[in-house]
Amino acid sequence: MRISVVVVLLAACGARSRAAELPKADGDLCGDEPWIAWEPRLDEIDLLLLVDNSNEMREEQSAFVASLPEVVGALAIPADDDRDGAPDWPAARSMHLGVISTDMGTSGYLITGCDDAERGDDGILRNLPAPGMKGCDVTYPTFLTFDSTMGDLSGVASDFACIATLGSGGCRLEQPLAAVEKALTIHAASGAPNDGFLRESAVLSILIATEEEDCSVSDARIFSADDSLGSLPLRCYFHQEFLRPVDDLVTSILAVKLGHPNRIAVAAVVGIPPEFAALSDARVSADLMTVEDFQSILDDTRMAYTMDYSPEGGGNSIVPTCSVPGIGTAFPPRRIVEFVRDLDAEGSDGIVQSICRADWSGTVRAITRNIGRTMRAGCLAQPLTGPDGDPLATGEHADCVLVERLADDGSCQPSRIDRGLEEGRRVCQLCQQGDGEALFETDFRGESVAACPLPGPLWFYTTGDPDCGDRGKIEISTGDQFPPGSTLRLECARSALPEPEDC
Repeated sequence: MRISVVVVLLAACGARSRAAELPKADGDLCGDEPWIAWEPRLDEIDLLLLVDNSNEMREEQSAFVASLPEVVGALAIPADDDRDGAPDWPAARSMHLGVISTDMGTSGYLITGCDDAERGDDGILRNLPAPGMKGCDVTYPTFLTFDSTMGDLSGVASDFACIATLGSGGCRLEQPLAAVEKALTIHAASGAPNDGFLRESAVLSILIATEEEDCSVSDARIFSADDSLGSLPLRCYFHQEFLRPVDDLVTSILAVKLGHPNRIAVAAVVGIPPEFAALSDARVSADLMTVEDFQSILDDTRMAYTMDYSPEGGGNSIVPTCSVPGIGTAFPPRRIVEFVRDLDAEGSDGIVQSICRADWSGTVRAITRNIGRTMRAGCLAQPLTGPDGDPLATGEHADCVLVERLADDGSCQPSRIDRGLEEGRRVCQLCQQGDGEALFETDFRGESVAACPLPGPLWFYTTGDPDCGDRGKIEISTGDQFPPGSTLRLECARSALPEPEDC
């Protein structure tokens, strides 16, 4: 059995993310000094759930909330669907579970059905279940916390369903993408209402559930009484010049995990035609959605903004993409699909599912698989290279060392080489496949690895993993356990990394 080691290399000097220059690691990335990159084990999840709380979402909200305990349970106790004797992804050791709504107000314009015209719920984490909810507490913490060493999984899952039941009194002019952005940026700052929800080392999972299109505004005049703009419910579709560019919202979310887009998993349960949400067994074991998949959805004629002149629509509505008796009707969410697609293209894991499904078992499977894929991938930001500058092949020896940094000054496991203390924490080097042999008696730093191979795991570099494309990843040749609180560090010689263009 092979276990993936979660290691990500930051971009080299001169490389930029969509938001800003990536943080530089220790050493001169354009010189001969070692390049150090840090990556905690991805067994923590910060799951932000956005729920549409408008009146039209009543049936869908009920069906979606009923599935949440299954989602939480699958993350904490992963299945072994591939039957290889190991969980399909690392069990979540810790979870933060938070809920926000789509209600961002109407920038002060008084509109029927939007009670707080100024800011609505404003992307602040909700902790009050809907009135009349049975089996729920009156109030909850700002966000729920699950710890596998002491937590009550069923209790936390049930509480999550309670706070996710927001009722249906929110503003119909939904702004889900703006709510997600504000929840994870302005309100997540120190001393702000959502402070403490985000953790640097955790996977950020964003889960969006709405039957409407996104109407995240940049110009509040879209809410005005200007009759020349047409019917208010239709303005979000036909006057997108008043809306935030999707690209800006993507950039904001990427900045939350600056340099680590692979730590973001986003899933949107929205009004796409149901047949696009089906995932085959082959697909769930690989990349859940490709560029072609997203494009097929956007190209479908049902995803067009088309006026509904039927008796039901009366010329005041868009033709719905789908409708299920007892579940509800949904409308084309082009902006939300583009948002998920663009995050996925930047290295995050993104999927969209249809809210028009009577059976939510497939939706739950897709959501948990998407988050699990983020937890297990361990992909490098770029491939490693050999002395000749050519990319390494699977199993070739890399001029790198992989070390485990313990949470304290404890002892290394017998399968590690003790490299002493670093800021009060024990540093333990794992042996690379080939270490200790005649050609590799020392590592690239000149330190002896004569004690290798030791009993226990040997790490090696591999390519061709469907999760990583051409970027490569680090794997361990046998099962291994990492102590709680430990992190992994991959330190490579400059020659093991492609030379940055600006160097």
